[in-house]
Amino acid sequence: MIWLKLQKKDRSHQITYDGSYLSIQYLNGDVPSNIGVCTDVVIRSYSTLGSDLQQLVHKNIVNNFSSYPSKRIWGLTKPDKNIDHRRVPNLQTFFKRHGKSFPLTNNAKKIFQGIYRILELLAIIKMNNQLAV
Repeated sequence: MIWLKLQKKDRSHQITYDGSYLSIQYLNGDVPSNIGVCTDVVIRSYSTLGSDLQQLVHKNIVNNFSSYPSKRIWGLTKPDKNIDHRRVPNLQTFFKRHGKSFPLTNNAKKIFQGIYRILELLAIIKMNNQLAV
């Protein structure tokens, strides 16, 4: 059911790949719905399920800035609520800190199983109305 909800929402319009830096609102901020990058799919999926990944990542970076690659990769000295949650290395760090990470694979069956597991976990989070921060 959740998979269908997310799939239907994602296919409702065309999205142009655009990773430009944009100032967005905080909380529940998002770039315009007709643009995005791979991380925006994850962010919008969380939003569809009632969780604000922008806020979760931002709060975690504020409290644990040195654990994130922001300074090393982008030379930042403080968190940026407009972009931090849209950067793959930051999401990798966030999910490693709050869940499990798995080795990379080209095996389609394992990829599908991983996607299914993510959706299961999101459903559990939504049902429990919680996400570790």
